[in-house]
Amino acid sequence: MSVDIRVLTADDIERWMEIEQVAFMSPAEEAARYNALLKPEWVLGAFEDDIIQAFVVSAPMVLGLEGSPVRMGGVSSVGSMPEARRRGLVAALLRETLRRSHEIGDVVSGLWTPHPALYRRYGWEICTESINVRFDPKHAQLAPGPRPPGRVERLEAKAWKLPDTSYREWAARRNSVLIRDEWRWKMALAFASKEIFVYRGREGRIEGHAVLHTSGSGDERTLVLHELIANSPEAFRALVQLALSYDLVKTVSWWVGLDEPVFEVLANPEQVKSERHYGLFLRLVDIVEAFSQRPAYGDGRLVIRVLDEICPWNDGTWEITSAGARLSVEACDDEPMLTLDARALVQLFNGYRSATNLARAGRIQVHHARALAVADILLAMRQRPYCMDEF
Repeated sequence: MSVDIRVLTADDIERWMEIEQVAFMSPAEEAARYNALLKPEWVLGAFEDDIIQAFVVSAPMVLGLEGSPVRMGGVSSVGSMPEARRRGLVAALLRETLRRSHEIGDVVSGLWTPHPALYRRYGWEICTESINVRFDPKHAQLAPGPRPPGRVERLEAKAWKLPDTSYREWAARRNSVLIRDEWRWKMALAFASKEIFVYRGREGRIEGHAVLHTSGSGDERTLVLHELIANSPEAFRALVQLALSYDLVKTVSWWVGLDEPVFEVLANPEQVKSERHYGLFLRLVDIVEAFSQRPAYGDGRLVIRVLDEICPWNDGTWEITSAGARLSVEACDDEPMLTLDARALVQLFNGYRSATNLARAGRIQVHHARALAVADILLAMRQRPYCMDEF
């Protein structure tokens, strides 16, 4: 049976939607609404005898690394017909997705998955975490503090351009968030009956926003706070107070980054339940471009040996040096100071793990006495990585 991997055309859309619905056991309406936000040219299909049996979607996105935009291919959907599984179609699609991403200029690839083992085989690795905070709003209160002088205002979902201003200001200081355009905002608001609230400060300027929806019924209702973006302490307090005002729900479920001051803003944090979750997986597509586009805060020179069979253009020995606020990467023939694989490298890239931490776990081989200290300084980031946008 012949297998062909190619980009979808308009003639393939109906079959693609069928696979999406079957693979994810989604209602036809939900699959159609999701696929309507995607373009066929973002989709690679595996065809057996000219019939598509599996697909991978890689949509163009931009990853924000503390103010530095990095071009990313967002692997937002991977599916196969049940009868075509275990035949290597998805494996071939993932390899071709990375090759094509390199060809079109993506420097990283990102995805969310409940199946880490599959994607780790091809070099993706966990690079962000979040906390799910849960509490009963009837028994929670704000910690003592000044009353915010502005006001909270409800918006229609189509009015996303207003909170986009505050989002971009917030994202410029964060590590591993997505830089949203209109398409990304529509994806963020596409499912469930989400509402947007903004906080306007004393001068009427939008200083933050919240995206939320309620689920369940009766005494079991939950308020899901998908994002709370605040560029001032007043906005943060006002939007938390908004969540506390939903006293007809049993639980507030709030997703936040590890650095957000959740437990500082609540008067009774001992009543708050929290659980850490892994989030965005990343994979370097182009080592040279990726490191040259991320920020740098320290000086030094590091020579690393990268083992990368899946993306052979990354496999080799590389010299990393600081060049002002950026890093410079070049192939070299010097003896390596560290040896590591693609999975460890991407965690160094966005600051999810330090070289010292990875070496202690046996994921980096150390060949030079000072290599870890140099790597920790040269590749340090200021913020812990967090991404709220699932795709």
